[in-house]
Amino acid sequence: MNIHFLIFEEFFYYSIERFNAYMYIQSQAVCNGTFGELIQGVIHSKPFLVTLPIQKFSCAKYLEGTLLENRDIYAKSYLAADILRENIGKKGDYSLIIHSELSRGKGLASSSADIVATLKAILHNEKIEEDKERDLISSICRQVEPTDGVMYPGFNAYHHHDCHLMESLGYMPFEIIGIVEDGVVDTLKFNSKNIKYSNIEVNKFEIIYQQLKLALKIRNTEILGKCATMSAQISQNYLPKKNFTEIQEICLENQACGVCVAHSGTAIGIILNITDPAYNIKKSNIVNIFNRNNYSFEIYRSTYSKIMSYDV
Repeated sequence: MNIHFLIFEEFFYYSIERFNAYMYIQSQAVCNGTFGELIQGVIHSKPFLVTLPIQKFSCAKYLEGTLLENRDIYAKSYLAADILRENIGKKGDYSLIIHSELSRGKGLASSSADIVATLKAILHNEKIEEDKERDLISSICRQVEPTDGVMYPGFNAYHHHDCHLMESLGYMPFEIIGIVEDGVVDTLKFNSKNIKYSNIEVNKFEIIYQQLKLALKIRNTEILGKCATMSAQISQNYLPKKNFTEIQEICLENQACGVCVAHSGTAIGIILNITDPAYNIKKSNIVNIFNRNNYSFEIYRSTYSKIMSYDV
């Protein structure tokens, strides 16, 4: 979706009596979501994940001097905004308007994207270095809920429970043909379970992580896909996807790169190398199979997207 259209389209969703609220718009920001994670597990005894950012976004508008009755709708974003505003000494009434392309409770980082876009919009006119701003946003998120590392661009290894960046891993483009299964997952409840991985699984995460770093360094989508698949297979032991076996078979039959999932959601998809000479054939075959199986699917692209803010 065109970002500028995304930023302004929700204007039409608000009734005319709320029009005056737009007179108070100070700034707005956009933040990408994710298609689950490339990998998620535990490393060095700490929960971690590697982000899989996609070209789907949340947009937050920050308005000072007005109040809209929508705090219940965007409770987490308002909580994060309250913490940040107190931190930087802002006072007075304010409101948020948030529009998102990301489905809720599916593992697409919808809540994280809303919160990060909100904080970025509030910080738009603050004179803070980019790296320090991202770290500040991450620290505010920690006070609200475990979160994805969507405040950092590209693919990142991230301790999602304490919201701490491990390392940035770079970026490469690829495509995901993905579905979101029925039901929703409460990420906060799921992440509070403290999954007890087996020793074999813990050792495997270390191997997967090192292989994934190599894949991103040499820009090899096939190795990346194998890493994502191994992590997805472990995830099946703790949050199973009902279509996992079928999706994995479709992936193998069409020599796609691998299967990726939302480890705390319902999303599952097949990774395709867009530079593969057989890319168009593989994509067409998989789409046809998905249609025959009556899967409701979307096609996603990975992104390096930085969080961006604007004046209005």
